[in-house]
Amino acid sequence: MTKLHRIVVGHNFFPDGEVALRAATVLAERADAALYILHVVEPYPLYQKIRFPTLPAEAMLEEVVLKMRAQLTELATGQEFARLHVETAARVGKPFVELIKACRNWRGNLIVVGASTRSEGRFLGSTGERVLRKAPVPVLIAKRALPVGPITVLIPIDFSPCSKQAAEEGLALVRGVGGRAIFLHVLDIRYIYPAAYGAEAVLLPSVAPEDLEPDWQDF
Repeated sequence: MTKLHRIVVGHNFFPDGEVALRAATVLAERADAALYILHVVEPYPLYQKIRFPTLPAEAMLEEVVLKMRAQLTELATGQEFARLHVETAARVGKPFVELIKACRNWRGNLIVVGASTRSEGRFLGSTGERVLRKAPVPVLIAKRALPVGPITVLIPIDFSPCSKQAAEEGLALVRGVGGRAIFLHVLDIRYIYPAAYGAEAVLLPSVAPEDLEPDWQDF
């Protein structure tokens, strides 16, 4: 992502979806990016279709989709979106699949989803977790609304090629919306062959932050 120009946001009309939409709107305004708001209606489970074979499930789902499309269209005409290019869609499917498909088809370069508070004991909520693992673009898990002023992005690195890619994405975000980036490397001092393995613990030689200056420069 060299520039933030197309943001896909999942909106489920729950509080976490509202937070995701507000965060995406703030980013879109600051980066002059377009916004794609998607609501996904999950299909009925298979066991319900088997138990109630005469239930017009497909027709009922399509009716829900039409209502959601109308709500999204009305939402997009609000004053808070007046300065933005906004597209909306509602469809049937698995939320994480449809979000990723929409991002690919629309050539989005950021997906924003909320962190569900309804999934006790789960990591982020099933949709957020799956999007985070499978999306081909950066993903923002919005846990609260973004501040009005410049943002601060914390970028943890370990000098690896993977963290270099993460740093590039973080810097692109900061350049797009304004703010500052803070790079962080944590010295992980561990024992080799601790007593739990039946051997005497050996402490690694101590490393001071200034010893990493060449690594920083190379990075």
